Amino acid sequence: MGLKSGDAKPVSVAGYVKIQPEPEWRQILRESWRIARDFFYDPGMHGVDWNAVWKKYEARLPSVGDRSDLARLQKAMLSELNTGHCYIDDPSPRRAPLSMGYLGADYEVAPDGVKIVRILRSDAFTPGGGSPLAAPDVSVAAGDVITAIDGEPVVADREIQSYLEGKGNKYVVLNLKRGADQRKVVVKALDSESALRYQDWVESRRQYVIKAAGPNFGYMHIPDMVDGGATAFLKSQLANVLKDAVVVDFRGNGGGFISSLLLENFAAKRFASWHVRAGGAWSREGWAFRGHLAAMCDEDNFSDGELVIEAWKSLKIGPVIGKRTGGGEVGSGNGFALIDGGSIFVPNYGAFANGKWIIEGYGATPTIEVDQDPAAVMAGRDPQLDRAIAELQSWLKREPLPEVKTPPFPVKLKGSNGG
Repeated sequence: MGLKSGDAKPVSVAGYVKIQPEPEWRQILRESWRIARDFFYDPGMHGVDWNAVWKKYEARLPSVGDRSDLARLQKAMLSELNTGHCYIDDPSPRRAPLSMGYLGADYEVAPDGVKIVRILRSDAFTPGGGSPLAAPDVSVAAGDVITAIDGEPVVADREIQSYLEGKGNKYVVLNLKRGADQRKVVVKALDSESALRYQDWVESRRQYVIKAAGPNFGYMHIPDMVDGGATAFLKSQLANVLKDAVVVDFRGNGGGFISSLLLENFAAKRFASWHVRAGGAWSREGWAFRGHLAAMCDEDNFSDGELVIEAWKSLKIGPVIGKRTGGGEVGSGNGFALIDGGSIFVPNYGAFANGKWIIEGYGATPTIEVDQDPAAVMAGRDPQLDRAIAELQSWLKREPLPEVKTPPFPVKLKGSNGG
């Protein structure tokens, strides 16, 4: 029977919903178990008796006292699969109680405050992403001493960050001293230095390569295989395609899904060159790299950041220098939602090549293993990068790059004397 006119009644959405935690926690744990059973890439569950696993962890439910206890139980249950790319997300993200401010610099204690030792370097592709102290209207330099922040004297036995609590993305007043000169400047503090410190590190590696091998050697760092990695590649590509040799640093690459797109560029072979009237022969066909390439990897490479290393070797692009990678080459996509807003990520696909599962649980291996000796790093050296440079220098000696020469110009009019 259908509703008659006048039968409809308004539904109130005011008030609140009561939840019984214990039944909900049981449903969430069971749902996590079922998602793993139905979507794990290996239907054999890596040889684990998954029904027995449920009985084992179901018995622990009475000990769960809050949502964090449940998350620990979920994680312990999923760990039985002994696999990577397997995560639990809490229903409510944790947020910092206040925003820390940053000035984008390194400091050391001075008798009358804190001395700026170094101002971090940004890149030209990130407008507004540099250190507040590097703004053109501020005129701050290394060696200046910060004597006060927002009127509060800076003392030697207090961490400078404590003066910047709650001041991320806010303007602060700095009292500065340079010799006998004292002045005040107003800067807008950053709410994070992570991106800036990364850019500064990349620039330091680029300068390291130039100092060791000269301007005809290039350097690029690919931090991941998502938008950050694509952006980093595009920033560096045109600056390096004409170099004699390029170090492609994948160390710390967190993975993603664009390795094949990058490999198309790294593995591309040059086919033709262009002659420009003003500049002579210019070899840049398809923006393929002219010089020899070497890759780098380390223990912090994961997922697609590992697959790119195995593919690099398979394509014989060049040597790979570093350490064996983390060992995570199954994938879980965007995960599965749970009833309370949490989520679970269970790998539902895995990589194989030549009839064998690859990388997962073992990692991708470099062709040349080099330890990043802590003493050398503390002394300012980068042993892995040093070896990559040395390998490229040796390769260039064995196989110098062919000189690009413009051929004789065509004469298309028979009998012409060129007049």
